[in-house]
Amino acid sequence: TQQDAEAFGVDEFIRRVAAREQVDLDTAERHARVVFAALGQAVSADELADLLSELPREFAPLLPRGPHVDAVTADKLVRRVAERAVLDEGRAWEVTGTVLETLAERIAGGEVEDLLVHLPVHLHPALRRGNAASGGKAVRRSADEFVERVAEREGVGLEEARAHVRA
Repeated sequence: TQQDAEAFGVDEFIRRVAAREQVDLDTAERHARVVFAALGQAVSADELADLLSELPREFAPLLPRGPHVDAVTADKLVRRVAERAVLDEGRAWEVTGTVLETLAERIAGGEVEDLLVHLPVHLHPALRRGNAASGGKAVRRSADEFVERVAEREGVGLEEARAHVRA
């Protein structure tokens, strides 16, 4: 119900699915997406719209898009960062979080909310930290200043930070 959904967010929802299924969080998120996609095919469009209107907006990344779920998983996105920046996956997680947090500081709060809808829930905390740090207001930064901020956060040089931002 909407009251239950509002009582806990999408992160808690995924944790509960993981606990019930005794699986890791990525698997639980994937399962939730699949169930919502199947539900979308099993009921009428009006019934699905009614059901989805009962969920908080933060559940959007789990909801079906088209006939199947087409969102990239956090692991897959981070693997792409690792490949492009030539990093191990652990470091790629850190880099991805740092860049997303810095991006969330740079853009307006409404744009952060738009990103949250399209990115896997594992990446949401970095965006929320950046949004909180800026008070939801865009902090103007040039591209060079953006890279400097990432370099500062990561404790690396500008060229390395630039490569991470590109990745």
